[in-house]
Amino acid sequence: MARMRSRGRKRSRVARFGATALVLAAMVSTPYAAEKGSPDGAPLPNPLTLGQALALADEAHPDLALAQANVLQARSRRREAQARTGTQIFGDLTPQVTVPSEPFPGESGWVNDSRARLFLNQPLYDFGRSAALERAADAEVDAREQMVLDAQQLRRLEIMGRFFDVLLADLRYGADNEDMARKYVEFDRLRERASLGQVSEVDLLAAENRYREALIVRPWR
Repeated sequence: MARMRSRGRKRSRVARFGATALVLAAMVSTPYAAEKGSPDGAPLPNPLTLGQALALADEAHPDLALAQANVLQARSRRREAQARTGTQIFGDLTPQVTVPSEPFPGESGWVNDSRARLFLNQPLYDFGRSAALERAADAEVDAREQMVLDAQQLRRLEIMGRFFDVLLADLRYGADNEDMARKYVEFDRLRERASLGQVSEVDLLAAENRYREALIVRPWR
């Protein structure tokens, strides 16, 4: 019995280590990080607490990277929409040399006909089109930023779900293990009494059957 309880405690420690490994698998995004521990290469504590697991929820992950890239793209479109209503300045430099058919007396055979121009463009009124584009761009930026928050929260929920799944499995294993141990002790006692003729064979077989059913229910680790 003492040996069985010792094995149960050992398996419980293994289960806690399994919780660490399972939550880690949900957090890291590359095989290299999974080998090293946390995404920055630092080893994770063992056993891993929920707070420590959630502290790594904002580390590099493909879903977060995609959401953040969408935010940058939306901000770029907002700057483009804002530029439509701003003042635009263009420069034009055209180097050109011409050869007159009849040069003036005392002049060479070619004339510098280059020119430099500066254009200033300022839209005066576009019937609200630019303002509507800016509002749409602002709304898109807000939506994309909210999607980043949603991705972070979904990541935290995934980590919490896996963390608690393993803890519940560990508790379930402990309960099943204790039930199996209790029924084994009951069967062992009846077996001793049966050897003295104090218990019928039917009762002994029933106790053995209960023990073996509990042994099957309890998962092996």
